[in-house]
Amino acid sequence: RRARRIILKAELRCYSWTQITLKTFSASYASSTFKFSSSSFEDTEIEGDFW
Repeated sequence: RRARRIILKAELRCYSWTQITLKTFSASYASSTFKFSSSSFEDTEIEGDFW
């Protein structure tokens, strides 16, 4: 029983760590995607003005 409780605690810790990692990764991915989309939008604007 005690060993199982320790395993459950370890699983919970791993699960929460995975959730935190996923949230951080998705946030950084979204910010990088937003930067990329905004920079490409600026590029298209410059191209439109140039042409």
